[in-house]
Amino acid sequence: MRYIKILCICFCFLSVIAQAETVDGWEITVQKLQAHQKFLKTVDMEIYTGDTVLKEILHEPQKGFLYITVDCTINRSSSDGILFDSALLTLKTPRKSYTRLTRENDFLSEYDISTFPYLKVKKGNHHGTFLFEIPVSENQNLQLYYKETPLSVAP
Repeated sequence: MRYIKILCICFCFLSVIAQAETVDGWEITVQKLQAHQKFLKTVDMEIYTGDTVLKEILHEPQKGFLYITVDCTINRSSSDGILFDSALLTLKTPRKSYTRLTRENDFLSEYDISTFPYLKVKKGNHHGTFLFEIPVSENQNLQLYYKETPLSVAP
């Protein structure tokens, strides 16, 4: 009976781990996909007098839009094969495809969120967050793709 309980616990734990998809030799794992209406952080800031004041850092998408963050890990031990190009990761809705926001719009580091490298990578283990901006009305039936391959997203 004890072994059955342990087996059930292990099975339940494994069922929530994201499944890696392999594309061009890259194992791609998507940990979570999350919608944000805004990013807000309050920080202590020292001003010229030596006093400390609270400052809010706020980033909001355009009116009628929201941010989608995607935590992703890629891995390949061999340097043979095709480079991983993060620009080829797209978020598709039933009506349109979206690419990650450009480097100029990258503000996630202000919220201690590490972004995925913007470079093409040849091998190794890389982890980071992708940022998309989509209309609020499109926030359903979202599917993440690398090239033309759909990626599984952990629940």
